[in-house]
Amino acid sequence: MISRRRANALRVILAAVLIAAAGISAVLLIRGQTPPTLWVAPLPGQDPSEAAPKVVLGADDVPAQAALPMLDPLTIHIPVLEVSGHIGLATVDGDGVLDPPHVSTTVGLWPGSASLASDTGEVTIAGHVNWAGMSPFTFGKLAYLKRGNTIYTSDASGRVTRWRVASVSARGKSEPVDHGAFRGAVGPRRLALITCGGSFDAERRSYVDNVYVYADPVTTPRQAARKGVTAPKSATGARG
Repeated sequence: MISRRRANALRVILAAVLIAAAGISAVLLIRGQTPPTLWVAPLPGQDPSEAAPKVVLGADDVPAQAALPMLDPLTIHIPVLEVSGHIGLATVDGDGVLDPPHVSTTVGLWPGSASLASDTGEVTIAGHVNWAGMSPFTFGKLAYLKRGNTIYTSDASGRVTRWRVASVSARGKSEPVDHGAFRGAVGPRRLALITCGGSFDAERRSYVDNVYVYADPVTTPRQAARKGVTAPKSATGARG
């Protein structure tokens, strides 16, 4: 794990790189801080009407008192996008490059993130958009989320947290990263999801933007435990 002090010193941009001439993946590099700009865009190579999910996106898509779902341990579930994925670990190299797992159904917890089981701090999860010629990955349509939409995560014991989207934003890769997504274990409980976005620059083999989704907790792992909401206790691949 990298320390909070080191995390603050790193420089980050979210970029797409060519993998073995056949695939594209997202990596993060930390670089500075400016306010994000509001943004929603189609997937690369598609019209907005073709790229949009087949469900209606709107505020409060899941009632606040709805029962928490049963999820496998270390899972993220986004009902309005009809996607779920395993929460593994992203890696960070010596140059500060953050690389999520290269698997379509797996996203990666930033090593400096707050624990999924904690009631405080910021949980930061990064994921790829897709690889060339493949369908969108778990975070492939993340930019279509809207304020009020619901996200669920489960920790290593299967305890579920319900989150409500507070904002969806993006900034160009030429701009500094949003350091608000890398607060770590300090501060109030919050979820930060990160992926690539915008149009695809074929010459640079890269998406032009970084997408950030922030969500606030509706329930916490402790609340879920008190309500008796659990899931099977077998999981590997990430901290809870």
